[in-house]
Amino acid sequence: MLCLNFQCNKRKCDEYDRGNIMIRCHLARLMGEHKMRISDVMRETGLSRTTITLLYKETALKVDLDALDKLCDLFNCSLSDILERMPNNDKSRTFNPKFHQK
Repeated sequence: MLCLNFQCNKRKCDEYDRGNIMIRCHLARLMGEHKMRISDVMRETGLSRTTITLLYKETALKVDLDALDKLCDLFNCSLSDILERMPNNDKSRTFNPKFHQK
């Protein structure tokens, strides 16, 4: 998994912390409510397994707007039902330029 900092190219970075994610993806919850599997979402939307899996596991670093639109159509929901911005209260995990030097 890559560090979430765009200036860091390290595969495993101490700055990456799952508990500090600011954007949450609720695809897994929506799929559960609709009793859908990844293969069902693939078939209905035409999205790749990789795209759906990354969103399902909340490990995606970026998301295509077309993918979000297809998911909103599939689940008949708004974007805010899929993505949610969470408050980031832990100010101790800010970017440390010394850590990311090459």
